[in-house]
Amino acid sequence: MTRVFSSKNRFDFEPGKVIGAKYTVESKLGGGTEGEVYRVVERGTDIHRAIKVFYPKRASTEKELRAHARRLHQLRHCPAIVQYIHSTKAVVKGQTVMCLVSELVEGEPLDRMRRRRVDRRLPLFEAMHVLHALAVALEPIHKARAYHGDIHAENVLVRRCGIDFNVRLLDLWDWGRWSKVQVAEDVRQAIMVFHEMLGGTREYASFPVEAKTICKGLRKDLLKKAFPDARALRDHLETFEWVTDAPEA
Repeated sequence: MTRVFSSKNRFDFEPGKVIGAKYTVESKLGGGTEGEVYRVVERGTDIHRAIKVFYPKRASTEKELRAHARRLHQLRHCPAIVQYIHSTKAVVKGQTVMCLVSELVEGEPLDRMRRRRVDRRLPLFEAMHVLHALAVALEPIHKARAYHGDIHAENVLVRRCGIDFNVRLLDLWDWGRWSKVQVAEDVRQAIMVFHEMLGGTREYASFPVEAKTICKGLRKDLLKKAFPDARALRDHLETFEWVTDAPEA
């Protein structure tokens, strides 16, 4: 019987591993339900790239990869989207797997940045800046009648840029055609990331009113009504009035 990879049976390539005879692994950048992403160097040119290696768990993987590549190309003018280069195949443990090669984006996964903190959470004002950057990143994607579909702290790369954060989004997920429901879900997931940055459920009771006004107990109906799209969330973050005396720096 041919073994099929699952989310519990990951690749976890070590540095030096060669993928597809052309790319040498330098480090693992992250992973999700579809596959794993690695920082690699292109053999022969020494150009650094990122490569996503998909788990061979569905017969339609190659078809889905083509659709995913077309989607990235469609969104190439959206600043937060990682730019697609090409697709290729590799053999891993006797199985052919699909790979998607893209530009290497500098930044740190948001989850890693959070976990580096002593109390494993971000100060309120800093978390607000990250959420605003997420809203700004999502707005042109939604205007292009597309959506991300899988926003979580491991899929968000952040890099400080002056007083702001530069945000890049990884691993778009295809749940079907664009719809207002998908747009609202992107925004809800972004707010869930914000909720997690502040300490999540264990700290929610102590959230300042400004944060609770955004999170709304993570009630899906209330979030959809208040923030139906990224523009609504961005407008709120740029215009609300502080009640807390001194926001954390």
